[in-house]
Formats: sequence, C-alpha cells, structure tokens
Amino acid sequence: MPDDYHGLYFTEQTIFHLVLGKEYEVYEMGMFNCGLIVLIIDSTGQPDWYPLDLFEVVVGAIPSDWIFAQRTGGPEGMTAVWGHSRLAGDQALDESLASHDEGAVAVFWNEIFESQNSRSAE
Repeated sequence: MPDDYHGLYFTEQTIFHLVLGKEYEVYEMGMFNCGLIVLIIDSTGQPDWYPLDLFEVVVGAIPSDWIFAQRTGGPEGMTAVWGHSRLAGDQALDESLASHDEGAVAVFWNEIFESQNSRSAE
C-alpha cells in the first residue's frame, strides 16, 4: 500500500445492508480515501455508499449521461465522482445525500426516475 493510503474505515462491526448474490445498479461512483466506492440502493431501500470491493462487476459500461467531477475532500475524503449530472455536478447536494438528508434523497429519486424514463424513451 502507498504511504498515503488511508483505507475506507470499515470495522468488523460495520453492517452492510446487502443481499448476497443480488445484482445492484450503480447510481454514482466516487474516489474516497484512495478507495473506489459506489452508490447503490441497498436492502433498506435507500441510497448509500459501499466499497467496490464488496461487489463483482457484471456490466462495466458507464451510462452516457454521467459526468465526472472533482471534489475538495482532500486525501481523507471524496476527491472525485462519476454520476448523474445533477448529483455529481453539485458537491453540496452529493454530500447531503451521503448524510441521508431528506431533501437530497428526494432529489436522488427524482434524478433516477428522470434518467430511467429518458433511457427507456431512446
């Protein structure tokens, strides 16, 4: 490991709300503490971030409507994201979503709904 690697800070007591063998759609990816994390809808029915290491990538395509954005989290925070333009393009909104802010979660659901509708119309 590089000297500046900080890890994702999960412990043996961390509970991952995932179902073994289930396929999860990724709604955003991020570089956090030098590790890749993905935003999924977990078994609680809510969007949350998980380390990519917990998953096997089945389809590696990135949606054409995603954007890339840098973040100002520094070496121990979020430094980059890939995802829907409204979420990835607004750092404050994205941070509020990570904190499960009700308004940010509502924007997430709206973005997902609009994105899925536009893809099915193509």
